Amino acid sequence: YRALILGTLGLGLVGLTFYYGARRVLKPFVGGWSQLIRTMDSYDLRHNGPRVVLIGGGIGTAQLIRGFRDLASRLSVIVHMTDEGGSTGRLRRALGTPAFGDIVSNIVALSDSEDLLKQLLLYRFEGDRYGKDTDLGGHKLGNLLFAAMADITGDLNRAIEQVGQVFAVRGQVIPVTQDKVFLRARTVDGLIVEGEEKIDLGDYEGAKILEEIWYEPKEARVDPQAIEAIEQADIIILGPGDLYTTILATVIFPQLAEAMARSQAFKAYITNVANKPFETKGYELDDFIEAFKRHRVERIFDYIFVNSNHEIAIPVSPEYEGYSFVKFNQEAVEAKGYQVVAGDYLESYMGGVEGKGVSIYHDPAKIVQAIMTKYDSIYGKNKS
Repeated sequence: YRALILGTLGLGLVGLTFYYGARRVLKPFVGGWSQLIRTMDSYDLRHNGPRVVLIGGGIGTAQLIRGFRDLASRLSVIVHMTDEGGSTGRLRRALGTPAFGDIVSNIVALSDSEDLLKQLLLYRFEGDRYGKDTDLGGHKLGNLLFAAMADITGDLNRAIEQVGQVFAVRGQVIPVTQDKVFLRARTVDGLIVEGEEKIDLGDYEGAKILEEIWYEPKEARVDPQAIEAIEQADIIILGPGDLYTTILATVIFPQLAEAMARSQAFKAYITNVANKPFETKGYELDDFIEAFKRHRVERIFDYIFVNSNHEIAIPVSPEYEGYSFVKFNQEAVEAKGYQVVAGDYLESYMGGVEGKGVSIYHDPAKIVQAIMTKYDSIYGKNKS
């Protein structure tokens, strides 16, 4: 039964590869000269642009991809592999698969394929996403496709490559490790919390304040492709994303942190626009730095980009309970050896409370422009 389902999904992907591959080859010519010129201009930017590595893999990373897609000569995303929530967690328990969730999200963000295909990857079957592990209801189709391809190829990177060909991925998604790892945390009370989802949602007793995280098994190895991407990068960006369950969950691998520390690339950390209640409640920028220090990875970046626009009030509603903007003391942070690049990076949109709207995400165009301006001022536009 399992083999039949996975095999059928795999064969479907092969067929889609041939069909949409032909369409992509012809696409620049279908729209006439204007479309062809835009395609050539975009190719020139990507050919001469910097090699960019984004680290994290969550929603914040997917947002950032939108800003870098047409600027980077090579865009690589290193994704954490400890997700245990929803469809991903159910597949991990039922089939022993890796954590596909953020891989799927970033494949979609990097994809040049038609919107219908992107919707296909993100399609969720009707039902409870937290239902029984063996039920189909609530599962994301993209996770099932990856489970099929990983089973067929026997290798996660090969599965990512094959799916990437089908969905015209412009870039590379790299799991930080191919080993099956699970996240653990210790709170300030000394309580041990097991599992990424419990850590992220504060599903445990006592003070909801995290002191330290680690992965098990501790002998898990970094994917060599991740190290290679770091070593060849011109720009390395951490975040934005959940500090403990996304960013630190990726960079606490010693081999990766050492490679980042050695790198001569432009290395920056993008602080979240707002704090989440169960990971960084009430944190200021200095608290983020202290968290990196407690995990012995405080010297893997030199620049910190932080949003300074706090004018739109976060709504007083259950959805945003415990959220707050990240405040910062620029002089105090720079005294620790970092350079702070503050600015209005907030994404805004109409709607929401009293028609003003609220966004707790970065505007991809704003933050990427700030990064490239700083990068060009240091290395010059022709470094790459």
